[in-house]
Amino acid sequence: MRMTGAGACYFGEKRMNMRRTLLLAFLLAAGWCSGQRLVPYEVVVDSWGVEDLLVHDGKLLIAGGFPLINGVHGYALVSLDTLGIISQIGPFTAYESVDHLVSYGDSVLMIYDRVGMDYGVAMWDGNTWEPVGGTFNTAPRALTLFNGQPVAVGSFTQIGGVNVPNVVRWDGTSWMPLGPDLNGTVMAAEVHQGELYIAGGFTSSNGIPLAHVAKLTGQSWAPVGQGLNDNVVDIRSHSSELLLIGSFTHTSDSSVVLPNSARWTGSQYLPLSATPLASWPKLVYSPELGLMISDEDKTILNPGPDEQLLGMYHIKAVESFEGHLLAGGLFEYPSFDLVRWLGELIPGDESTTLDAAGMRVGVNMWSGLGYHPVNGLNQFEVPNGSGNHVLRDHSLCAVGVSNGNVYAVPDLFFTQSRGYHGWDPGPWGADTSEAYWRRYYQVWKMDNGLVWDHAAHWADPGYVPDRRITTWPGNGDQLNNEAPRLAPFADNDLDGNYEPVSGELPMFRGDASIYTVRSDKRAPLWSGGPPMGLELHTMDHQYGVPASDLRHHVHFQHYWAINRSQVTYDTLWLMSFTWHAIGVDFEDYVGCDTTLNMGFAYNADAFDQWPSGYGEHPPALGILALNAPLAAFRPYTAGGVSGKPSTPEQYLFAAKGQLLNGSTVVDPITNQESLHWYAGDPADPSQWSEVSEMNYPEDRRTISTYGPWYNVAPGDTVCLDLAFVFAQDTLGDNLSSVTLLKQRAAAVKAWYDQQTLGCGQYIALDVTEPGTTSPGPLLFPNPTADQLTVRRIPDGVEELLVLDLLGRPVSRLRVVPGAEHMQLDLSTLAPGSYLVSFTGSVKVPAQRVLVVR
Repeated sequence: MRMTGAGACYFGEKRMNMRRTLLLAFLLAAGWCSGQRLVPYEVVVDSWGVEDLLVHDGKLLIAGGFPLINGVHGYALVSLDTLGIISQIGPFTAYESVDHLVSYGDSVLMIYDRVGMDYGVAMWDGNTWEPVGGTFNTAPRALTLFNGQPVAVGSFTQIGGVNVPNVVRWDGTSWMPLGPDLNGTVMAAEVHQGELYIAGGFTSSNGIPLAHVAKLTGQSWAPVGQGLNDNVVDIRSHSSELLLIGSFTHTSDSSVVLPNSARWTGSQYLPLSATPLASWPKLVYSPELGLMISDEDKTILNPGPDEQLLGMYHIKAVESFEGHLLAGGLFEYPSFDLVRWLGELIPGDESTTLDAAGMRVGVNMWSGLGYHPVNGLNQFEVPNGSGNHVLRDHSLCAVGVSNGNVYAVPDLFFTQSRGYHGWDPGPWGADTSEAYWRRYYQVWKMDNGLVWDHAAHWADPGYVPDRRITTWPGNGDQLNNEAPRLAPFADNDLDGNYEPVSGELPMFRGDASIYTVRSDKRAPLWSGGPPMGLELHTMDHQYGVPASDLRHHVHFQHYWAINRSQVTYDTLWLMSFTWHAIGVDFEDYVGCDTTLNMGFAYNADAFDQWPSGYGEHPPALGILALNAPLAAFRPYTAGGVSGKPSTPEQYLFAAKGQLLNGSTVVDPITNQESLHWYAGDPADPSQWSEVSEMNYPEDRRTISTYGPWYNVAPGDTVCLDLAFVFAQDTLGDNLSSVTLLKQRAAAVKAWYDQQTLGCGQYIALDVTEPGTTSPGPLLFPNPTADQLTVRRIPDGVEELLVLDLLGRPVSRLRVVPGAEHMQLDLSTLAPGSYLVSFTGSVKVPAQRVLVVR
């Protein structure tokens, strides 16, 4: 059962040739063009976070409310020089804070809050820290420079015991009023196109309605358009527009919907992002990344039509220092080591989503599928955009027995800390240095458009490939004892090396996919059991098909687990742990169908509660094993003998469908021991189900066991294909949705059985002739139901010939001389795998095409 896998080399091979040089140049050019990850930085901030960052005079200033930095005292404001030396700035002690760092000539201005002592604005000239003017009765909210003078805003009413309005300017000697007082807190100030704008909780000044936004006109505050209907917490001048974020939802006259963010064009308010914001959002900008909005549960990169949701949250500032792009804020981020308050941003995605099949499913490096453990958001939304979710979390584990010894790789739910015995990012290898984690602590999202674009343009002058193409981990670093082949790709020149600068492409299943590689390399000894030595590759994928297609609202997973140990496992199981959530997750039931090898969840009654539920006609979700038996299925509880396993022996009991004490449940209908709980039809009261048991509906979590596989030797690979099938009978109830689910699952299984892809096999979207430097013909869509378009037909090709797997011609088409593309009609062919051959006076490699219906 040894598999000769498809894959290729990554640039970790240390092959310093021209192709590698070009690749590194591409990486530098394209690195910041997609998602971002937070990774540990050499400076560790303890407690209460970072409020601002600023590079001044070759040093990085770090401001916040921290009492320790790198394990030593460094209160509120410190500087970091290029030698890594940290120095305290200002007379701060514990529980004091600094924020809003603003360059002011050769100095730096800041807001300080010395709790119980004084508040105000201070200046640091590189040597001396001193307050600017008198003490404020409350700390200012923001600082900016207007006409060369510092401007402070907030809710203060006095400075040095003198009454002042809540917007003041420093004239070099004292704080002077700037405009009349406002009737609420001013939370932000910004100079935009030479004019001073303020925003906050105020609604008027001197009887003039302002609606939370105002502009200084002469000595008065003037309204900015119709204003907004609630508070503004931050504003920023960006290009030709003024951007605003806060708790507002509309303009003040309700004429424009603005879900917590807006842009003022100079004549009107328009939406900025369609994503509602959580508490205390912040507008953050860096030249490397552009604009971000960060709140307490997410960060939006490039807000607008093409925005990306990043998993990180509460970022307050981004600054480049000594070649590192640093982010400071109020976050605690898992990464490959915990990142708290200060971290480095590097290209890559630690999580992302697929939405090709009319559903939005998140995949992350921590727990696997569904729930995002950093921002706390559910990410298994069906239909896409509905706000309704059917799954909270899903992760895989493994159990093996060798010569009577029991081994296990536990699942990694989001409630467990990183490195808890289970899977960690990256393949099995000798050294797990920071460079290793930075390379593998990410997911790779691919889609047909991205790959076709690379296939069409890789040889164009000036073309810069997407980071996901260039960093695709086709091969492991053999100097680190990693396997030579990892992620699959089309090896056009058959040299075993992944070379995207030569037009080589990643391979994947579906029309869009997410690839991850993990192993239990770092798993510590637990309960007497060593790591299993397994390497787990996962290809989550979906098909971009219409609603009439059976693959619509279906999410697929292809797992391949490789035994990298020196142990032969007599028996090996793969197990999935699932936290179900059909809309509202406290009123669910679960069950299984052994004829379909499927576990499923459904609503306990005919109405799924609002506001986060489906309401009437609640759906069902099944997890269908496509190529392995469902060996066992049982729910588990928070404790007791039906709880979650915590030792290798208990994982073995669970794999066998047993309780933690080794006992087996009895089907109350047949009075026979059963490895499958609730295997009856819930619509039939004579069969065992949660309905016939009349169980109290609540939160449901299940363990599903797949396999077993026998005699898994070192180097062997086992594969598991799962399909997450959604079904909703919009004319029926909760039980009719289960009936529909079983029908849909049977159709998906029938389609899968027609496919010819085996363990670890993929279809290449584009293949070039060995030794050539130009892209070959491009076939799309692939898979196809009927029509296949062939582009970039080389001169000299006279005929397109379609062959079955026995080499027999089943279709042919004469090529029109000079034609840029031709179309093959494959509608009469049976579903399956075929080869498209190119005949004529030139040699062109054949390409595989998959016909599906």
